[in-house]
Amino acid sequence: MKKTSLYFAALAAVAVSAPLSAQTVSWEAGTVSTTAGPIQSAVRVYEMTGLKLTAFWADNSFQSYTLGQIAGSTYGFTGTDLQLGLHGWSDTYYGAWSLDNRRGSNLNRLLFETTGTRVMFDRSTGYLGMSEGTPGSSVGYDFNSGTCTFLGYVLCDIGGHVTYRDAVALSPNGPVFDVFRTMDVSLGRGIGSRSTHDLFMRFDTDLTTTDYLEPAVVPTDVPEPATFALMAFGIVGLGAAARRRQRNA
Repeated sequence: MKKTSLYFAALAAVAVSAPLSAQTVSWEAGTVSTTAGPIQSAVRVYEMTGLKLTAFWADNSFQSYTLGQIAGSTYGFTGTDLQLGLHGWSDTYYGAWSLDNRRGSNLNRLLFETTGTRVMFDRSTGYLGMSEGTPGSSVGYDFNSGTCTFLGYVLCDIGGHVTYRDAVALSPNGPVFDVFRTMDVSLGRGIGSRSTHDLFMRFDTDLTTTDYLEPAVVPTDVPEPATFALMAFGIVGLGAAARRRQRNA
């Protein structure tokens, strides 16, 4: 009885204490890409094959990975120093990723990039807090670097900051800033060396069924000398015509 009472007393003390600081989220327009769509909001992990991840450690080392099949039904990123995986048929909105830091140094940062794929990262809200955001994207989910709660209070929290970058626009409209091609995750206190962390690591993705297009670039070629001559001749001709009209007026 005494031990049980102490146990619940400890839980009560945690419940009334102030919550630890949670991670923060922001976005940057970056390089805006367009797609003709439509956008598919329900995405399985295996459908993101080719997604790029660069991991950074406290000892100033980094390593790049590409999402693919790890073993059996498990898909994700794997290598000597890290494994981040999930069941291939899991919906990315609900799936909880398991991260294994195999390096003898704290893992501080995860940089996800969709280069070469049709994947986009879907935030929980868009510009001015619109939950639907880009048509077809539905309600997304901000990256969560791992929290556990009790009675609404945060008991463990890695913290850090997540930056969404390189917005996606559904043609012919401009970006709503709820879907992006880059997700940059600072892990705050970091993931300890040679440890497994699978406490609610989630992020939502969408797919576009057509390739991305970068905004058109206005040509800046210098005209040939002959082109300059024709332009000058045309300007002189326009001036002469204007003078004749003035005389006849």
